[in-house]
Amino acid sequence: MLSPLKSVLHDLKELLMLYENAVDATKEYQILRSQLEGLFQDLSSHFTGGASQVMTTSIQNLCGAIESELRQTYGSQDRNNIPRYLQAERGLSEIMECYLRIQSRLERLVLNVNLSIWAIVDEQEVEARLAKITPSMSASYNSAEAALVRRRECTPKTREQVLQDLETWKNNRNGEKICWMNGMAGTGKTTISTTVCSILEKRHELGASFLCSRLLPECRNVKLILPTLAYQLARFSIPF
Repeated sequence: MLSPLKSVLHDLKELLMLYENAVDATKEYQILRSQLEGLFQDLSSHFTGGASQVMTTSIQNLCGAIESELRQTYGSQDRNNIPRYLQAERGLSEIMECYLRIQSRLERLVLNVNLSIWAIVDEQEVEARLAKITPSMSASYNSAEAALVRRRECTPKTREQVLQDLETWKNNRNGEKICWMNGMAGTGKTTISTTVCSILEKRHELGASFLCSRLLPECRNVKLILPTLAYQLARFSIPF
């Protein structure tokens, strides 16, 4: 089994056991547990079938999101005190909310794994279709041409407030879907964007990037923006 996923499922199984040992399982929990077990079986059948597996960035992102949910739920708790914590109504409520969020992510994970296997079988056709998109490879924030157009990250300890504001915007699921940055040439828009892309890339959260530049024809052609983003998103997530 792929290492990040194996770690996630191990931690989730451990928390499930702690939950059951600490409290009498409710009807809602029994239903949810049955659904989770079904997802576990789906994943297990793929990883024990001998087929090659693809660890896409999207799958890594989902594993990280599930790990984050688990850490938020019991990461700050002494595991010896978890049973006592679960006796409280608040503890039960938080655990159930955590399970529901994890269930949603596991369903997406199963979809990713299913289509990853399909992509391996039909890899040549997929590559042919992606090639027809004709993306601008130079427009990616970390492309080979990045040095030519002087793309660089922010100097450490600078632009901290702007970067924090962008982080807050990204994490606000109920907020605006688009964040506009404006300013005169040379005020640092590209540098800030490059920094944000780099941060998200390290967390497996960057779906796609297109940084415009007047120095490169491929990076100033607006007709290439959507094809390039579509191409990168297809690389990021096989279901897409």
